[in-house]
Amino acid sequence: LRYAKQLQGSLKTAGPGRYVIFTTRGMLREVTANYTSVPNLEELFGIRDELVTCGIGVGKTAYEAEIHAGTALLHAKERGPGTWMVYFDDKSIVGPLGRQEQITYSAASGQLQEISRQTSLSVQTLSKLHSILKKR
Repeated sequence: LRYAKQLQGSLKTAGPGRYVIFTTRGMLREVTANYTSVPNLEELFGIRDELVTCGIGVGKTAYEAEIHAGTALLHAKERGPGTWMVYFDDKSIVGPLGRQEQITYSAASGQLQEISRQTSLSVQTLSKLHSILKKR
């Protein structure tokens, strides 16, 4: 609840140990240093950062943002505890926040979908590879 207040947002319980905070795009941008870092939860609440896995969703509506947050959380869980990922309304994904290996990749690309059909690789895997190669 204190964290939701700090974000000037509202809090909703979404299940055991799972919470949804609704706030503005601007506030998210501010607390994550333009989606590049994780807020220091240990400093704020005595919670060790590696214990919190987070998916942030940005959308045109609150509903769309909540759906995107769920998708981002799935991506974060794939990478393990303490991971924060962001899913934007343009279908791009950023993360893991605050880590050297942070990349931005697309969840939907026509060209990558075609390559995916021709190979056994998913669009997400192809997009990640493309992003990593661009970063070098």
